[in-house]
Amino acid sequence: MGSDFTVRAWVDAAYGFHSVGKSQTGSVVTVGDFGTVHAKSVKQKIVTKSSTEAELVAVSDSANQGFFVRNFIVAQGYKIGPLVIYQDNMSCMALLVAGRSSSKRTRHIAIRYFWLKERVDNREAVIEHKDGAELFANALTKPLQGLRL
Repeated sequence: MGSDFTVRAWVDAAYGFHSVGKSQTGSVVTVGDFGTVHAKSVKQKIVTKSSTEAELVAVSDSANQGFFVRNFIVAQGYKIGPLVIYQDNMSCMALLVAGRSSSKRTRHIAIRYFWLKERVDNREAVIEHKDGAELFANALTKPLQGLRL
């Protein structure tokens, strides 16, 4: 077995997926070379006004599991780097880095979804872009058909 204990969270959202207007969150948490330790697909609890907001809610709601796994590994005595969070929505990533809304189009987004900014500033997490085709959590938010199946 390898010795890479990097914890990675792969998070995606499908905006307006449900008939009631709510979006779907998919998340996968992996540990280094060891594979998946958590996978979840769930309907979001609120109706969002944009795909960016749906992605922000997904990251906010899913990152806790990644931090739990990372903190567990650290408690076992291993020194590991920050939680790596993969996201495919560049607007969501920009909001996470800024820690606040910077335009009229996103000012409605509640401040509660920006708690992750503090974790990034404290170097407990990093946000990285992954194309949707490379995002493991994509399979938990969208129907798979044809070649993708």
